Amino acid sequence: MPLSEHEQRLLDQIEQALYAEDPKWANTVRISDPRSHYKRRLIKASIGFALGVVIMMVGVVMSGSALIPLGVGGFVVMLAACLWGLSSWKRMNGFGDSTPAAGTGVPPGKQARRGNRGGFMERMEERWRRRHDER
Repeated sequence: MPLSEHEQRLLDQIEQALYAEDPKWANTVRISDPRSHYKRRLIKASIGFALGVVIMMVGVVMSGSALIPLGVGGFVVMLAACLWGLSSWKRMNGFGDSTPAAGTGVPPGKQARRGNRGGFMERMEERWRRRHDER
């Protein structure tokens, strides 16, 4: 959804103030690709999964009833790492966005998944626009 002229001016003013306040940080944020953040999270989740496998195997292979909770804990670590990695992968590929913006790399067929009805946020935004236009 495109911004109105007023919103665009406000956004430009905020950007200028950010550049004036901390130009090094603003430049870093501007240049970095958000997908690189999710790639790092995916790598960390893979390492966590491997660590969970090792913990689970230690708990299962070593004899003794005291190590059974260690095996269960390893499984929980594996499960948490899997979920974290899956959510990162979905966001990295654009599947986790509820309202994808134009030009984000999401195929056009994925945007129209809900049909003609639209989502809750689209309906609320349309109501807001109509209410704002009536004034």
